[in-house]
Amino acid sequence: MNPATDDIVARLRRLYRVAAELREVLEDAAGQVPARVDGVDRSGAIRVVLGPANVPESIEVMPDWPRRLRATAFGAAVVQAARAATAARETAWLRAVTDRKFEAAVDRLDGDVGGEPPGRPPRDPDAAARRDAGAEVRDLLAAARDARASADGPAVRGVGSTGSGAVELVVTPAGLESCTADPDWVSRHSGRDLTDALSAALAAARDDLARIANL
Repeated sequence: MNPATDDIVARLRRLYRVAAELREVLEDAAGQVPARVDGVDRSGAIRVVLGPANVPESIEVMPDWPRRLRATAFGAAVVQAARAATAARETAWLRAVTDRKFEAAVDRLDGDVGGEPPGRPPRDPDAAARRDAGAEVRDLLAAARDARASADGPAVRGVGSTGSGAVELVVTPAGLESCTADPDWVSRHSGRDLTDALSAALAAARDDLARIANL
């Protein structure tokens, strides 16, 4: 091999070694994120629990929901609670990936692949302290969800509803996409009844999603 080739091989070996270390750190970070997280809507009337795959596992309506929430806002509140749970998971990821071990591994990866590209100013040692880490992690997770949805295809959606069709949920591999509910029907039911209806619609939507994903 000539010197240029030797240098490329050496850099590739360093890259492989540091990338393997970074993968281990990512796995450690994933281990710090709860498998299940929950979130509530702004009124506190609805609680959604997400499973490991970000798809809701349960939706609960509080007994005093009529005091907290208008029936016309019911469907939006379900989605809001699911998004709050997603935000809780992203916050847990943020805590994990801003751990010193993770940042040190990323810095080593930057250095071992050859430093800053030509023409780029030297790395600012204080940049990490000033950047919006939360926004970066949210962008990363959103990109991962988009990539997974793109790989699965735009048609991968599970739809489930109650027998009467008064409540309908749409779920994707990225989570709860929508909830539609007939306000008149909602207004005439208790929190327990609404919880049962949402549970039935969710089970049907999850089954539908699994069926489509396995076609």
